[in-house]
Amino acid sequence: MHYSFVQRSSNVKIGPIPATMSPRVTCSDACPFKRSGCFGDNFPLSLHWDRLDHTGLSWADMIAKVGALKADALFRHNVVGDLALLADGTIDEGALAEFAQAAKSKRPIVYTHSPQTTRNLNILARSGVVINVSCETVEQARRAISHGVNAVLTVKRSEVTETTRNGKTLRLVPCPAETRDDVTCKTCELCSRDRVASGVVVTFHAHGGQARKLEAALDLVRGPT
Repeated sequence: MHYSFVQRSSNVKIGPIPATMSPRVTCSDACPFKRSGCFGDNFPLSLHWDRLDHTGLSWADMIAKVGALKADALFRHNVVGDLALLADGTIDEGALAEFAQAAKSKRPIVYTHSPQTTRNLNILARSGVVINVSCETVEQARRAISHGVNAVLTVKRSEVTETTRNGKTLRLVPCPAETRDDVTCKTCELCSRDRVASGVVVTFHAHGGQARKLEAALDLVRGPT
């Protein structure tokens, strides 16, 4: 498999920070947006992602570049792609430990659509890294947080337009980079922080050329309303 690393992302939402990409094969079939609304299928990002099928860094070389970042460096891991999985859908704890060691003393921004099994949630909780479980329902987000894992929530374009309290434990906060033109991941840093105790779940709206497909996939997950 091939990976990529750039010292300075050109993505306007992320901002000029280091960023990595992992190949499509790392994406779990459990992700409802796989080929059904994934923002990674938007042009031109899809071209860079597809290129990893043929060329790029080895896992070891990508990890070495992460490890070489300065202490306290903010970086985006897996702009596209996901954490390594074993054949049964369990997160590869060895690979995650390698990443965690490389990212030690740094501030990674990481999301995963790995299967939300109890085993995977426990692996994430003890990884020593802030990793955000990507959720499609509030119930999924609440379950992740109950296991000590941070959560983010994908919502439709018409949903969660302002900070909202959901029950006694969750506070839904729209991604600041979506609500303000002067905010990027570099200036926000919210998803790099441990928010489990506060119950803050960052929401991301369907956007880009795949928005309709993504919202259709959300409907399939959520069922009739």
